[in-house]
Amino acid sequence: MELRVLGPLEVVQDDLSRPMGGRRQRALLADLIVHANRVVSVDRLIEDVWEGKPPATAHHALQVYVSRLRTTLREDGIQIALRVPGYELDVDEDRLDLSRFEHLVADGRRA
Repeated sequence: MELRVLGPLEVVQDDLSRPMGGRRQRALLADLIVHANRVVSVDRLIEDVWEGKPPATAHHALQVYVSRLRTTLREDGIQIALRVPGYELDVDEDRLDLSRFEHLVADGRRA
């Protein structure tokens, strides 16, 4: 499974793009990918996903989105872990197009 954020957000498995839910769930996934392997606070995720205008039900909705993403991603060994004060996308960097791009840029600069 590959997670792509350079261009449209995509989760690709076996050369097929997998559906990742609605706009807010996809925004959550994008936020976690950009901060992969680092804890992102619940408050920050809510702020980002609802663009500064969260509803009263935002905490519960965030939990639902995380649960749905966990179900899809864990099939291929990618986890979203609950870590105080938020969540962490636990993923090998080689599965992230962003990480590969950053490594290639660094290699190019060294060359």
